Formats: sequence, structure tokens, C-alpha cells
Amino acid sequence: MAKKNFYAVKGPGIESKIYTNWPTCQKAVKGVKGVLYKGFETQSEAELFLTPEPAPLATGIYAYVDGSFTPRFKHGGWGVVIVENDIEIYREYGRTENDALSRNIDGEVLAAMKAIEWANSNDQCIIICHDYTGIRHWALKEWKAQSTIAKQYQEFCQGKLAKIQFKKVAAHSGDKWNDIADALAKQGCEQV
Repeated sequence: MAKKNFYAVKGPGIESKIYTNWPTCQKAVKGVKGVLYKGFETQSEAELFLTPEPAPLATGIYAYVDGSFTPRFKHGGWGVVIVENDIEIYREYGRTENDALSRNIDGEVLAAMKAIEWANSNDQCIIICHDYTGIRHWALKEWKAQSTIAKQYQEFCQGKLAKIQFKKVAAHSGDKWNDIADALAKQGCEQV
């Protein structure tokens, strides 16, 4: 494993900064809610991590994804609805093949994978709208994958994100398309 010489830190309410040693970085991030940090071999890699994402386009193709879980069933549900210029062009839902060990997160991840598959098979640029932040952070390797589903998702995403952007949306906030994805995920969860 290569030595990490630079530690980039960013997040809400915190100054984006690069540290040159772990102890100093650790002091800066300890106990800070929502902070993201990662070690890099080179300063240019660390600077790239701190570069703000481009703002999503107002028009375009959006894939709303969601997951669901209820203790009545062993499997999680997933739902995806894809819209272009506020018109639905595709929807799909289902349940996880295996028991949902991470509850609704299994469904959230599977929905994102379905959206990425759709974008790649249709050669389209899409913005994945998600309410679980791991969808973006695992895909871009900003979070370390520890659970089985997170590892599978990171592996799946390799080489498939060239035309994918991510946008965090608030859950249960009255967003029409996010509510539809949530309802689809619930339907998938209850499939026998």
C-alpha cells in the first residue's frame, strides 16, 4: 500500500483544506458531523478531491432512486424512476435477491445500479437523485466500503461513471419524483 502524504478535508461548515500529516488531520475531523476526508499520495490528487462538483443542469435526465425495508420481509425493495425535462421516460422496481443485511440501504444501492445500467445501455448522461448519501460517496470512493453491499457497489461502479452525476435530495420532502421512487421501492419490498 502506497504511503499517504496528503489528507484532504471538506464538508458543510468546515474549511476545505489539505494536511500533510495524519495526526493534524485527525484533530481537524474528529467529532465533526458530515466531514469528508481522504488520504492521497500526491497533492494534485488531494486538490482534485477538493474541487467542487459542477452544478447539475436544470434540464436533462434525472434518475430518482430509493430503497425500502420492512421487518415483515427478509428482502429489501428498490425503485427507480427516470425523467427527462420533468416527463417520466422509464420506471422499474423490484426486490433484492438476497436478504437485506443492510436493510433499506441494499435497495438504495440496487436502485442506483439499475439507473447506472440504464444510462450506460442507452448511452445517456444522467443525474442520480438519491436521499442516502452513500450512493454518491461509495460510487466515487469517498467512503471506504466495509459492508458486502458497499463493496459490491464500488466494484460495479468501476468504469461506469463517465456520464453520471449525483445529486442529494431530501427524503419525504414532497419532491414528486422522489416520492414515486419511494413508492416503487415499497412495492418492490412487498413482492413475494
